[in-house]
Amino acid sequence: MNLSRIKFLFIDCQTTGMRPPAGQLLELAWSYASANCEPIVHSRLIALGEGHELPARIVEITGITAGELQTAPDLASVFKEFQATIDHAETPLTSVIHYAQFEKPFLADMFSRFKDQTELPFAILCSHQLTKRLFPNLPSQNIRGAAGFFGVSPGSLKRAASHVQATHQIWRGITAELEKLAIGDVETLQKWLRE
Repeated sequence: MNLSRIKFLFIDCQTTGMRPPAGQLLELAWSYASANCEPIVHSRLIALGEGHELPARIVEITGITAGELQTAPDLASVFKEFQATIDHAETPLTSVIHYAQFEKPFLADMFSRFKDQTELPFAILCSHQLTKRLFPNLPSQNIRGAAGFFGVSPGSLKRAASHVQATHQIWRGITAELEKLAIGDVETLQKWLRE
């Protein structure tokens, strides 16, 4: 088996803060793809919930404006679309997220609201963690640094869709490196990460 041929769920979130419930999802992007194909990215802005405002700092970081959010769907609608991708994916499903410890609480909060479950329906591989392990000498393993190392222009990395595309490109580079270590499936990769 080859990791580059296995389909993964690539996910990125833009949020109004660091953790729910103080912060909320502002944008969710995802793609179900393998490393050896071009990803089709789904990206949705999410209307702000009651009592939430769009901080100026987040506007500066993401480029998302209050005007764009006026026509954005609510979180329930976006979750339904996201869930449809999960429902049509092969199981067991694994996601690849860059700096997953940030996204995970927001994803868990979303699933607890709409599916009444505390566990996510997929395992998570953190491409940041993998980049640190495989390429320890990179000046930076954040999404801009890692994506730049794999040929992605860091100037375009603001919105969730571009982060999903960058994560996919990072994953492509990671799978090529893992192949050199004879790691060809998720189970072997998770075992290697635990060692």
